[in-house]
Amino acid sequence: MDELSKPEFSCSEFAITEPEKISCWKRFKSWLFKLFLTTHTSSQKVDCISLELLKGYFLEPKRRQLLKDNKELLAVAIRGQNEDCSLFVTAAVYDKLKEEILNQENPITYMAPKMDAELENAFGNKDMIVLM
Repeated sequence: MDELSKPEFSCSEFAITEPEKISCWKRFKSWLFKLFLTTHTSSQKVDCISLELLKGYFLEPKRRQLLKDNKELLAVAIRGQNEDCSLFVTAAVYDKLKEEILNQENPITYMAPKMDAELENAFGNKDMIVLM
């Protein structure tokens, strides 16, 4: 084997258990998904992110009709936290058959220092909720 094709290291050099690999992969996928949401959506700064604000996004007539007509589509909200500790919640239409966000529905990310209690309770300990 020549030097160019020889890997610098192999996975066997690290003592990582299968559960640790799965946990690491889930965290990485979560990070990638949040990166996608924050870079591929329009964003709006608000004082407080509320459940009513998110509902307003999905009640826009065209989006509401799309969700009503297509049972494979879900109205989802995904929350996260930026490096500066501010919160963000992305409202998006999710296609559960294709397992992807519909970009043509213009997902929006709301950024704020806080969330209202109703939305906080809706999320509980989850990062994503289905609204409709």
